[in-house]
Amino acid sequence: MTPHLKLVPPSDHDAPDLPAPARFDLRVQATRPGVAYEPTRIATNKAAIAAICQASAAEGLPPEPWAALVIETTRSLKLASRLMGIPESRLAVELNDAAIARESQRVPVGPGGRLIAYARCLRAAPQQTVKSARSPLVVPVPYVAVVAWQQAASESGDTVGAWASRMLTELPTGRVAWEVVAAEAGQTVCEWVLSQAASCCSRSSTAAHSAG
Repeated sequence: MTPHLKLVPPSDHDAPDLPAPARFDLRVQATRPGVAYEPTRIATNKAAIAAICQASAAEGLPPEPWAALVIETTRSLKLASRLMGIPESRLAVELNDAAIARESQRVPVGPGGRLIAYARCLRAAPQQTVKSARSPLVVPVPYVAVVAWQQAASESGDTVGAWASRMLTELPTGRVAWEVVAAEAGQTVCEWVLSQAASCCSRSSTAAHSAG
């Protein structure tokens, strides 16, 4: 005799636990999640620190991570310019244009979700009240870039602190947007800069070939 099967509706206990969408709060952590950082002292005077505080507040970040981002993007820009043979000024414009991109509309659950949530927070970061920073300035350097900073400083004949301070001679706006699109692409900011520079070279080469 064939046994009869009875369908039992699943209970709430049987439902799998789905992870919640990732969350991120720049007030708690103003650096990229999942990255180790090396604190590095920057040899800047009080006037320079005050200017950094003013510029960083306008872009919604504390002065220390903002200064570290400017230094790393400037290092990456100089590297890409040298490797690809593109003038820094032109490449900076290309990168600023590339950073004006649509944000990721979905914050995924699980691995990677906090990185996208971090990028979304950066996009929406409101202007902050200007706060004073301690002197000397101690910036969080992504550990993946620590040796690159040391090598760049050595090539210029400076200490890391002096070299990094020179990278802050100009305080460009818009570098937070570079970090946003790099994070959304799952790249370091240096990887993003180099990939965009390569694309710029490719477009220029194609245009020159078409022009004959």
